[in-house]
Amino acid sequence: MLSVIAWSCQRPPHAAGRPEWLLRGSDRFYPPDQPRDYQVAQALGQHLAAQLEADVLETDVPMAHAFAFVQSQLIREQAIPIVPVLLNALYPPHQPTPARCLEIGEAIARAVTSFPQDARIGVVASGGLSHFVVDEVLDRAVVQALTQRDHAALADLPVRKLNSGNGEIRNWICAAGALRSLRIERIDYLPGYRTLAGTGTGLCFAVWR
Repeated sequence: MLSVIAWSCQRPPHAAGRPEWLLRGSDRFYPPDQPRDYQVAQALGQHLAAQLEADVLETDVPMAHAFAFVQSQLIREQAIPIVPVLLNALYPPHQPTPARCLEIGEAIARAVTSFPQDARIGVVASGGLSHFVVDEVLDRAVVQALTQRDHAALADLPVRKLNSGNGEIRNWICAAGALRSLRIERIDYLPGYRTLAGTGTGLCFAVWR
C-alpha cells in the first residue's frame, strides 16, 4: 500500500501583456478558485529520489503547467497518488541532450523496477511536439522513432531543433526510455496550425502497453 501526502497546486501569476485567450486556456489547467491538494505517492517518490540521486539527478527546477495539465485534463477527479518528475526541457544552458533524456528515462525504469512495495505504476509524459512554429518533418521523425522503438534515432535528434517549445520533445524521449520494455499501442499526431505563417503546435497522444 502506497503511503500518501498532499501536494498543493495553485496557478502562478500571469505574465503581463498576455492575450485574454491565452489566459483562459492556461487557467483551465488549475483549480478555479483556490489551491487544491493532490495525493503524492510518498514512499515511491522517496525511493525514486534516492535511486536517481546517485544515477542521473542533477538539479531542481520550478513546478510548471505540465503537472497541472495532467491532473486537470487526464487524472481529473480520480484519487491517484503521483510522483512529479521534472525535466529541464526549456531553460539553457543545462537542458539534457536527447541521449541524456533516454538515460534519465531508463534510470527511472530501473528505480521503479527495484521499488520494494507491491504497486501498479504508470508513466505519463506531458508536452507538445514542435511549437510555436509547427515543424512537421521533425514531428513525424519523432513519431516514427517512437513507433518503431528506434531509440538511436531519438538520441540522435539535433539539439538545435529542440529550442523554445520544441524542447518539450525531451519529455517524450524520457518517456520512451522509461517505457522501452513496452510497445506503443496507439499514437495519433495532428499538426495544429493556427495561422498561415505556420504558427501552432504539433499535437500528439500515445499509449504504451
